[in-house]
Amino acid sequence: AFSKLRSEVCSVLAVQRLPRVVTSNAVTGPFTSGLLKPVVVLPASWLHTLDRESLRDLLIHECAHAFHHDSLVGLLQRAAAILWWPNPLIYVLNRELDKTQEEVCDNYVLQRTTAQDYAHRLVDLAGRAKACPQLPATVGWGCSGTKLEKRILKLMDENRNTKITAQ
Repeated sequence: AFSKLRSEVCSVLAVQRLPRVVTSNAVTGPFTSGLLKPVVVLPASWLHTLDRESLRDLLIHECAHAFHHDSLVGLLQRAAAILWWPNPLIYVLNRELDKTQEEVCDNYVLQRTTAQDYAHRLVDLAGRAKACPQLPATVGWGCSGTKLEKRILKLMDENRNTKITAQ
């Protein structure tokens, strides 16, 4: 069953193989970590408790982060914020980059599901994720309720261009 899911995720992302996916009992939410060879990390219990569609959407989204090297981009964003900390525009730019990364990865998921179904799955996943990793070179679950609310509103926007992916 996992091999069929793996091939579906590869198909959506137009790749031959997925990045390394590992599970851990020490994490409570999914994230992608690593600079040159990103790894997708999932809570171990989620493999057995998520339905197939939720796991598929989660893998598509997180693997998209890995293939776009969003962890490396995030590290460069933090370095830029340190170097140019007095400039308020760097914070605006970093927020916009973060939102754009999420939108692009969500667009991949929307190739396989409706915005409404994906929004429901995101709310369910948010209820399962109790904390976010705050590690260097990670792209993790947005824990803020406000971020999730804005993300879902963007998903539901009828004018959203879901064709925008970074391929």
